[in-house]
Amino acid sequence: MKDASAGAIYGARAAGGVILIPTKSGKNLQNGVQVKYTGEVSFEAVRKKPDIMNSNDYTIYGLGDDYGYDTDWYSELVRNTPVSHNHVLNIAGGSENAHIYTTIKAGNQKGIVIGDGRQDFSGRINAGFKFWDGKASITTNAEYREAKRDRRNSAGT
Repeated sequence: MKDASAGAIYGARAAGGVILIPTKSGKNLQNGVQVKYTGEVSFEAVRKKPDIMNSNDYTIYGLGDDYGYDTDWYSELVRNTPVSHNHVLNIAGGSENAHIYTTIKAGNQKGIVIGDGRQDFSGRINAGFKFWDGKASITTNAEYREAKRDRRNSAGT
């Protein structure tokens, strides 16, 4: 939509137009309810560790004094193969006069750098109901989303 009707519905957010994408809805299932689960587990790893100077190299190249410390700070700041996971649960059901489609998502992503991670939670319900032999209907869509991000090592503001 790219006209006055888009502006009337979506306000200033519709200045460049609005793209409407239909979402899934429940179906008339004779057997009742359909449930689907999808899970994903992933691992991350550093492919190639950078070549970092030790304290001896630091003094040889004249970059500073050796204070007796030889810590590999790169290894101290990087997780060793962090595990991330995502889960999605879809529930669909309906009859001739009612339909419901629900999605629940949860995810936990661990970053390679210690102190970098993200947790996501979201849910969505699409429902529709018909009344008076299909002469009236009500359709509702509701969504919830929450993201928690640990940004202790972020360069952002």
